[in-house]
Amino acid sequence: MKNYDDNFKIGIKTKKLFADFYDLLANIPRKDHFLWDKMNNKTFELLETIYLLNSYEEDNIQLRAIIKSNLATIDFLLEILYRKKYLSMKQIEKVGYQLKEITRMTAKWKTKAYE
Repeated sequence: MKNYDDNFKIGIKTKKLFADFYDLLANIPRKDHFLWDKMNNKTFELLETIYLLNSYEEDNIQLRAIIKSNLATIDFLLEILYRKKYLSMKQIEKVGYQLKEITRMTAKWKTKAYE
């Protein structure tokens, strides 16, 4: 499905990360379902904030801080899921690579004000 954001690479990668998390986290036991909820919420919040920052005409330090915070929280949640053995190292490496790439892209990203 093509959207207006097909050329917005950070958005595309974040949507893929969100979809991959949704599949990976399907087998979390009910007792730790709060981890699923938190991961889902943080990934969705990350996507929303990236789109919001993209719509601003000038750089927004607060939105950048929220993006960094969400990325760090997602990374921490992945660590917990690995320690609890809900995710394998191979799964962590796959989504970890995506997360690292999104982090790198957002660090280099310039808003319209800088162009």
